[in-house]
Amino acid sequence: MKKYIFTTLILIWTAGLPALIAQTYEWEIDKHEKKEQAKQKAIDQYDFSLDKRWEIKLTYGKWGITSSAKSMEDELFFLPAQMDHWQLHGTWHLAESLSADLSIGFQIERDVPSRANIFSVILGDEVEIEGSGGGFIPIDVGVRYYLRKDRFRPYVGVSQGLLMIRSQYTQATGNLTNGIVRTDYSFQDRQWFAGMKAGFDYRASKSIQLNLNIFYTWSNAFLEPVGGFLRYEGLGINLGMAILL
Repeated sequence: MKKYIFTTLILIWTAGLPALIAQTYEWEIDKHEKKEQAKQKAIDQYDFSLDKRWEIKLTYGKWGITSSAKSMEDELFFLPAQMDHWQLHGTWHLAESLSADLSIGFQIERDVPSRANIFSVILGDEVEIEGSGGGFIPIDVGVRYYLRKDRFRPYVGVSQGLLMIRSQYTQATGNLTNGIVRTDYSFQDRQWFAGMKAGFDYRASKSIQLNLNIFYTWSNAFLEPVGGFLRYEGLGINLGMAILL
């Protein structure tokens, strides 16, 4: 009897073994498929077309003048050879690999003098205060050509625009008894400029892109030197973040 029961159990277990193996195999297949689906979903998150989409971008970096564009003349004040460079861009993606860009930049430096001691002024001491400021506002339009259509998208581009230039030097001298005389020296100019650029966009999400941009710009000569600059020529690098609309 015991032998009969043992034989029966062996037969039942043997009959169910293929089904158990098949079920385990199906579970492993399901796990593999779910992993593959998760990987594909992560890829699809960044695999979308930019064709006919707007992009708004803010960038910040440094721009440095080339030695050939520096003035050797004595001037009232000098702008630094390296300047902060802010830029706001509006970009329209004409196609997946081509975009048009409109930007406005700000490169402004100021040297604000410290205030004179009010008691010294009242007592009639001589006052001599100097202050200066100036910089550039470049407005340009350009195109970019993207070399790849993946999440990492290197590009090259060209641009052309109008450069607005302004500088001012202020000097105040004298005393309270004889009077304090303030003199302002200001200059304004506008010149055309062109630029070349290269860099890359990196898709951080469906609506955010990070950007690194290296650019070289040059312009016609100014009517007179501005803060030690004869013209707008130099190399810059910017980092930025863009919102896709």
